Amino acid sequence: MAHPAWPWTEEAIAILLHKPNVFMDISGWRPRYIPEVLKYEMGRRLQDKIIYGSEAPLFHPQWALRAFMDFQIPEDLCAGYGYPQLTDQAKRKILGENLLRLHGLDLAAAKARLASKS
Repeated sequence: MAHPAWPWTEEAIAILLHKPNVFMDISGWRPRYIPEVLKYEMGRRLQDKIIYGSEAPLFHPQWALRAFMDFQIPEDLCAGYGYPQLTDQAKRKILGENLLRLHGLDLAAAKARLASKS
């Protein structure tokens, strides 16, 4: 599923939680435009089901990757509504580890391969 399945986000989350072969990409990441229910679930049950995808080659995704790594769930949502904070581990999964796993690739091997090309 692409672009947080808007306007069917809640239905999409139900599918993601019940179908092991379905994933969602969050291409064109803009924190204010990601539906609240998805922000809530990204830190909980869906961190293994979301994959970052960029709109590249239309633009270089560095700004979006940095924005995602810097993103924090607002404290009032955490304290007042029980939103979990999006951990660095969850962010790493979403930014690449989930895609590696989906393709049957090993993270350490992928890092070694990239390092050897530098």
